[in-house]
Amino acid sequence: SGLPGWQGPQGLGVEASFVLASPAREPLPGSAALEQALACSDGVRELALLDVVDPAGQWASCLFFVPAEGLPAAALESSLQDASAALGLGRPQLRALPALPRREGAIDRATLLGLLQQPVETPDHVAPRDALEQQLHDLWAALLKRPQISVHANYFDLGGQSLLASVLLFQIEEKLGARLGMEQLMAGPTIAEMAQRLRSSETAPEQAVPDLPAEAHLDAGITPAAPARGGDPREILLTGATGFLGAHLLAELLASTEARVHCLVRARDAESGHQRLVEALQGHGLWDERHARRIVALPGDLGAPQLGLTPELHAQMAEQLDAIYHNGALVNFVYPYAMLKPANVDATADILRLACAHHAKPVHYISTVGVLNRRAEVIREDLDIPFHALLQGGYEQSKWVAEQLVAEAGRRGLPVCIYRPSRIVGHSVTGRMNTDDLFSRLIKGIAVFGKAPRDVGFDNILPVDLAARLIVEASRHPAAPGHAVHVLNPDWNSLDEVVDLIEARGFALERLPYEDWLSRLGAHVRQDSSHPLAMLIPVLHKLNPVADPSVGARLPIALDHLKAWAPRALAEGLRPAAQWLDRYFEHFQRSGFLPPAGGVTPAIQSVTQQGG
Repeated sequence: SGLPGWQGPQGLGVEASFVLASPAREPLPGSAALEQALACSDGVRELALLDVVDPAGQWASCLFFVPAEGLPAAALESSLQDASAALGLGRPQLRALPALPRREGAIDRATLLGLLQQPVETPDHVAPRDALEQQLHDLWAALLKRPQISVHANYFDLGGQSLLASVLLFQIEEKLGARLGMEQLMAGPTIAEMAQRLRSSETAPEQAVPDLPAEAHLDAGITPAAPARGGDPREILLTGATGFLGAHLLAELLASTEARVHCLVRARDAESGHQRLVEALQGHGLWDERHARRIVALPGDLGAPQLGLTPELHAQMAEQLDAIYHNGALVNFVYPYAMLKPANVDATADILRLACAHHAKPVHYISTVGVLNRRAEVIREDLDIPFHALLQGGYEQSKWVAEQLVAEAGRRGLPVCIYRPSRIVGHSVTGRMNTDDLFSRLIKGIAVFGKAPRDVGFDNILPVDLAARLIVEASRHPAAPGHAVHVLNPDWNSLDEVVDLIEARGFALERLPYEDWLSRLGAHVRQDSSHPLAMLIPVLHKLNPVADPSVGARLPIALDHLKAWAPRALAEGLRPAAQWLDRYFEHFQRSGFLPPAGGVTPAIQSVTQQGG
């Protein structure tokens, strides 16, 4: 059929993007419209509709829904059943979740279907055979919300995800006194294999920094075959277009250029890929029907050789394209470098190979401010950043190596520019936010925990729509090739200002020194693994401003290129951070992400004065 498939505990699963007819009813008029209608039900924060085959072999509907904060799932079941019946769905199976799984911004329906594969007693089921396997089983069962798990069941087949895996590994270290690494979990993702590693004392070694300079090797054959074409680009390739920043880059490229934008997207064909792109734009409130014909889906995969393109399609793109915006990456602050290398480093090399084939195509590479040396006296807008000891996280390491490849391609004659954005937050007008990132989880985690760190210094937030405008405007400046652009807010914001706004929304907070706060938070999440910050404890340890004062410092990052090459976006887009923050809090509470606290209406003027 050409549809994505996977092997589950009860057989083969297939992801279908269309709705099939049931013997008991007429074909549905459109699953997307029905899903959207049900998602608007009172008290529902998120919802996904899937058609599945029930044990009797009949087609049936299943609703996965996320209740608004503080609202029990049982309170919604009756109204959802009634609404479903009114829409002709009968009585669907209901499944409440704390959040819908997502992949590149879109609902991950394959994972949802996998959640329906409930463990059953079969000849293949093996219960825990000793105390160690039982302890591990109990940790797995609590995190995956499954009462019974075979010791040979695969963690990822059971719906486990990377961020949840960090909670699992953290709890193993806390409760069993042994440390396992993410690579070990990936190599042996079962209770039995994990127990065997612990019995043999094969725990995770202290992670040594990989030889990053040696990793930064660009194949000698990646050299421009001919000079770049002149004039404004008419055919652009964009990667990562279904992600948070990527969707806004797509919208900005469509709005500010006349080019067709080819978007590399994981899909079985161009039609389904185009639908993913439309859904990503709609999901962020960016869809404009006037630009529909200039969006071209290019089925591929950053993690596959040659971007997952056939040799024929690769050659066609090499001849057709005029410019490349490489924004796609695997963003994961838990994975080590080796696990991020295929999507973040190897894919960048493939992008550069495509850019050099047939004729040179300017490459605009979206990196991160995290690659910079925070302890440098002056942080210049250099294309080539020397290796430094602060490159300790796998994500930053992979982006630094990728930057080195881009810089080397530039030395060989390819027009390149690197953009290093700071913390990307929600839309400056709508407040729509990626509620699964560190910033959002930190706000919710502090609000529901009732305790906050104090005196943690400064942050640099930039609304996603402004970041996209700055990147696109700077990229069109003739002086950009061969340089880097630091995409930051010239005005840093106090992190205490964020805590002030949480209190202004009515949440009573106890303010503690960072290390005390982190210690109490760690004790809390051992008892409550569903806490928004449970899976980010390892990251929060790295962000300790006591251990590393540069974490919360107002850094001397040069912005000369940004100010010279994107003056219009800066002039029109910059606002006091408190105005943006207040809009984000409104979105958090309107969407149900934050529970209502019934507190004081925030006063932007007073908070702005407090934050400087």
